[in-house]
Amino acid sequence: MDYISDDGFGITDACREYLQPLIEGEDYPPYKNGLQIM
Repeated sequence: MDYISDDGFGITDACREYLQPLIEGEDYPPYKNGLQIM
């Protein structure tokens, strides 16, 4: 499948459909003063 748009600067609808479930609910680590809290 081709996930990059014809102009090379974007993604296709097929790419968006594939990636959407992968990034939904992504849990970012907590940060304090610009540093990740461990």
